[in-house]
Amino acid sequence: MKLLPIIIPLVLITLTKCNSSDNSRSTKEPIFIPAETAENYFQNGNEALKDKKYSQALEWYKKAIRKSPKSEGIYINMALAYYYLKKYKTAINYFNHAIRINKNNDTAYFNKGLVYQRMHKYKNAIRSFTKAIRYNPTSAIAYFHRGLIFLEYLKQYNRSIKDFTKVIKLNAFLKDIYYYRGLTYFLLKDCSRSIQDFTRHISLSKRNNEQTYTMRAKCYSSQMDFQNALKDIQKAIQINPENIDHYYTRGLIYFILKKCEGIKDLQKYLNEKKIISKKQKDLIQKIISILKKQCK
Repeated sequence: MKLLPIIIPLVLITLTKCNSSDNSRSTKEPIFIPAETAENYFQNGNEALKDKKYSQALEWYKKAIRKSPKSEGIYINMALAYYYLKKYKTAINYFNHAIRINKNNDTAYFNKGLVYQRMHKYKNAIRSFTKAIRYNPTSAIAYFHRGLIFLEYLKQYNRSIKDFTKVIKLNAFLKDIYYYRGLTYFLLKDCSRSIQDFTRHISLSKRNNEQTYTMRAKCYSSQMDFQNALKDIQKAIQINPENIDHYYTRGLIYFILKKCEGIKDLQKYLNEKKIISKKQKDLIQKIISILKKQCK
C-alpha cells in the first residue's frame, strides 16, 4: 500500500545555540558566544546552507569550529550540510560529536534519527528518536517520525498508534497525523476508528484528500456500507479523474449495488489500465457480462 510521501524536516540550529561547553545547561537557553568571529562564521555558514550552497557552508563552519571548538550547534549544522551532500555517514559522525559535547541535545538525536531513516537503518533511527524523546518529552515531531517507522517499515501497528496518539495529545497539528493514524487503524482492521480519523483529516486538511477519500471508501466497503463508499470514491474521482484505479473501485461498487453504470467504469479500466493480469481481466469481463444481463 502506497503511503503519502514523508518530508524530512531537518532542524537547523540558530545563532542562539551556537556554543555550549556546559553539559548541564539546557539546550533551550540562550548561549553566550565569546568569540564574535565564530558567531560571524556560523551565521555565514547558515546563510550558505539556506541558499543550498552546502560546500561553502562547510567552509564557514570549519572556520567557526577553529574559533569555538566546543560549539555543539556548529557540529549539528555541519552534519546537516553533509546530509544534503548525501554523505550520510559523515553526517552521523558530526551529530555524534555534538552529542559528545552535550549528551542532552535532543535536536542532534532527532536529526540523527532522520539521517538513519534516510539510510534505511530503521532500528538505529528508532533508537535516536527515542533518545530525542527522552531529553525532550514534548517533541511531537520525534513521536511522529518514530510512529511512521513503526507503521511503514517495522509493521508494529500498535506502537505506531501509541506514538500518533501522543502527537495528538500534545496538540501538535502535524501534517497528515490523522491520516496516518487512520491508516494504521485500517491495517489493524479497526474501521470504525479508521473512519473517524479519516473524517477528521478531511475536515482539517485544506488540500485535496484523494487518498483519504479512497481509504475511507475501503473502510465503508469493509463495513458493507456501499452507499457511503460510493460517495467517497466519487469524491476521489472528482479530485483526480486520471487515476484509472478509482474507476475499477467504483465499478465494483456499482456491481454490488446492481447499477448499470458499473459497465462503463469497468470497461474504461480494461481499456486504459496498462498492466493487468489475465486472472483480473477474466474476472472483470465476467462481471461486465453479468451486469449487461441485469441491465437488459
